Amino acid sequence: MAAGRAARLLAVLAGALLAGALLHAHYVKLVGSSGLAPAVWLGYDGMLRNVLGTVRGLLSLFGGLPPEGAPVMQAAGVWQALRLLAALAVLALLPWALARALAAPARPARLFFAVYVLVSLAINVLVAVATTLPDMAAPEASVRYLVPSLLCALVLLVGIAVDDVDWRGAARPAALAALAVMALSARPAYRIDNAPGRFPAAGITAYSPYDQFAAFLDQQGLRRGYATFWHAGRLSLLSGGTVRVGQITLDNGLPVPLRHLSSDRWYQADTWTGPTFLMLNTEEAAATDWALVERYAGKPSRMIEHRGWKIYVYPDNLATRLPFWDYRRSPPLRLDVGPASLHRIGRLDGDGRALRAAPGESGHLLYSPLRPTAAGRYLVGFDVEGGDGADDFGVVDIAANNGATVLAARAIKGRGRHTIELPLTLANAAAIEFRVWSNGAGALTIHGVTVRARDPRPAAATDQ
Repeated sequence: MAAGRAARLLAVLAGALLAGALLHAHYVKLVGSSGLAPAVWLGYDGMLRNVLGTVRGLLSLFGGLPPEGAPVMQAAGVWQALRLLAALAVLALLPWALARALAAPARPARLFFAVYVLVSLAINVLVAVATTLPDMAAPEASVRYLVPSLLCALVLLVGIAVDDVDWRGAARPAALAALAVMALSARPAYRIDNAPGRFPAAGITAYSPYDQFAAFLDQQGLRRGYATFWHAGRLSLLSGGTVRVGQITLDNGLPVPLRHLSSDRWYQADTWTGPTFLMLNTEEAAATDWALVERYAGKPSRMIEHRGWKIYVYPDNLATRLPFWDYRRSPPLRLDVGPASLHRIGRLDGDGRALRAAPGESGHLLYSPLRPTAAGRYLVGFDVEGGDGADDFGVVDIAANNGATVLAARAIKGRGRHTIELPLTLANAAAIEFRVWSNGAGALTIHGVTVRARDPRPAAATDQ
């Protein structure tokens, strides 16, 4: 009887895993690439580094890391010491709480919850410690993957400490004391600028600057626009979808889609037919090549300044005008050579619009910054010029994964100025770069690179 029930439960679990995998595969096809390289296993030294980084991140998450350089022998220093001890105590007591719950089969609900917490924590800790997925240059941010499991573990710890309190042992009183210190000393976490009190009746989010900014955009009649990654999602979420802001980045001064966990429909011309806006802070606006933007999109119909932001309003959807926003309607993108062009050898010619390598110079005459590019089929043209005295001058190629993967390449043959075209097919969104390598056999000049979309692919059916 028990064996049959266990078999049925395992079958349900296997079916759920399969369904989840199929749904994940389906929606990943509709969502842009994260732009991250696939996770790989670390070596022993790398695992040790991630262990230390994870511990640091957890202490920071629990508010236990005192500010570096803060005085010790002051009231604030005492509180910081208590926070550190409380965080260490909680980290030590979480395994104890799991062990207590797993050792009590008479409480099946708690046992079920403890098994869930154990499995989820084990999987996430393994990934955090043993793979390249977390970025331990910022461990405080990387431990966010552990937050759901840790929150469940804290609920379990609180339940055991409160329900089974026993003053004869040290673990439960220590848990209660540590949790009390963390709760009572976390007052700054509930402070929102300009909010009346700690828990205003209108809700804390009503006083968020992003909530107020979303309301301002709505009042201006601006419903669709684009902003950089960390600002776009907040505006869309806090407006409840009234204002929808897609994420972009600046590529050599030109706004381009940031297809990081985003839908291609965000950048398709027929998704929105009204006015759109480009929202940039002061630094981003200064880094924008407005002459290049105007070449493709024309001048904005108006510009609004609000709380340090510049909002450039265009009469129609920017996706219809800027290159490679909407793959199906993209104008050709011309990447001109100039003072900002990246190169290892060569120098700019007289008018600064070409890079020239002299005979005997070998190396990369041009390599572009990584450019986020949508899935699709493209034709990339390299405008090169070979000098006298040689027939083979080097190679042009298109690379991904920081240059580790060559997607297309062709030898540079023939004297005089001509265009070498490379077909490129991307199954998924990727960050690519265009490179020109000189072998030094003769003088070689690169004037620019042109990228054209070939036969358009069908639009994704679902907006994410």
